[in-house]
Amino acid sequence: MLVERRPLLTLFATGHIPPVESAALYYIEQRDWSLSEDIGTRFDYVPTLTDIIETPFGRVALILLPHLDTDLYTNPQSIIDSSVEALGLAHHIGAKVVSLTGMIPSATNLGQDVATVTPENLPPVSTGHATTTATVVMSIEKTLRLSRRNLANETVAILGLGSVGTATLRLMLEILPHPSELILCDVFEKQTHLEAIRNEIVAAGYQGSVQLATARADAPAEAYNASLIVGATNVPNVLDVNRLKPGTLLIDDSSPHCFKVDDAIQRLETQNDILFTEGGVLKLPQAANMITYVPKWLERVFFRSLSGYNTNNITGCILSSLLSAQFPELEPTTRPVNGEISFTHYKQLVSFEIEAADLHCETYTIPTVSIEKFNEKMLNRM
Repeated sequence: MLVERRPLLTLFATGHIPPVESAALYYIEQRDWSLSEDIGTRFDYVPTLTDIIETPFGRVALILLPHLDTDLYTNPQSIIDSSVEALGLAHHIGAKVVSLTGMIPSATNLGQDVATVTPENLPPVSTGHATTTATVVMSIEKTLRLSRRNLANETVAILGLGSVGTATLRLMLEILPHPSELILCDVFEKQTHLEAIRNEIVAAGYQGSVQLATARADAPAEAYNASLIVGATNVPNVLDVNRLKPGTLLIDDSSPHCFKVDDAIQRLETQNDILFTEGGVLKLPQAANMITYVPKWLERVFFRSLSGYNTNNITGCILSSLLSAQFPELEPTTRPVNGEISFTHYKQLVSFEIEAADLHCETYTIPTVSIEKFNEKMLNRM
């Protein structure tokens, strides 16, 4: 990783950095903003080019919106306006497709609120959910393989049946062995949606038990009956790690995480009876090179987030923009993705020898010895 003190946009304009193929928009989470000043003030209320990632498949730029995650739903119009401005910046540096990361798709109606007001000469936006969905399913596969388990023997809970959760369920049932039982979890207001999904998967051939579970805030009690949980919600810490059954596998693509990471690490290190990972991160076949813009005043924010940076890892939502820019069959999406689209992305990832990242969460990577201790403990329980 190369830390650059000079603004990257200036380096582009003067020819020191070549153009990119794609870009991804992001924001900073409130917990990571340790400065007293307002983030908008610090960034002059305009998007900022902060990173260039050079992968085996091309170059992708990361553009920071001048917002914290708390702005996404309290001031959605400002997110839309900033996103359109960021598209102009992305166009200037060569991006052909721009992905929306984290909760931006959810806050902008799957990107449609941005797309409908974007001038035609600017690059299209994408939720990246097709690649993200494929990534989560690959993470499920890897976690099962490392834990020596078969999905056919699992009770699977999907926590959050929005765009990613629903698409993950569809793709999982299309390409993996069917679990013996499914528990579909969401808020009370989604009851009708859950019923529709149940009817859909049963009609498609799923023959196991399907339980619907709703709650107002925290995860429903039924979720704790699962042996494998897929998190795909945007409400933080709804799942209590200490209530999980011994042997539970947790694959989380929630933003922010649906559980307290410190609690999960502590339980793993003291009891060795759960495994967990971020579900939306991929491992590239070759390490990526990264240039990151870190002005002196921003060190406290950025160096904390980069402390556990792995040069082989990249999130599916970031990589999606690059794939859509380079391969016409992987079109940008601003609508719910179906199993066919997700499967196309899955097959492409496999063909490129891209796999799910090693089991990790934020800057913590689960040691191989911890996985071995988990497997030994579960074997002794049988």
